[in-house]
Amino acid sequence: MLGYNALVRGNKNVLNKLNRFAHDLHAYFVTGARVSARGTSRGVVPMKKGA
Repeated sequence: MLGYNALVRGNKNVLNKLNRFAHDLHAYFVTGARVSARGTSRGVVPMKKGA
């Protein structure tokens, strides 16, 4: 039972990371701007024009 609970907890962690990535990717496609790192107050960071 302990092994099962550890696997379920790990699976939830992986799914949470995947959901955050999918949300950030969707926000990038919709707005054209990348989302800043978690925990910062800036939110969406505009992408640089050109190279």
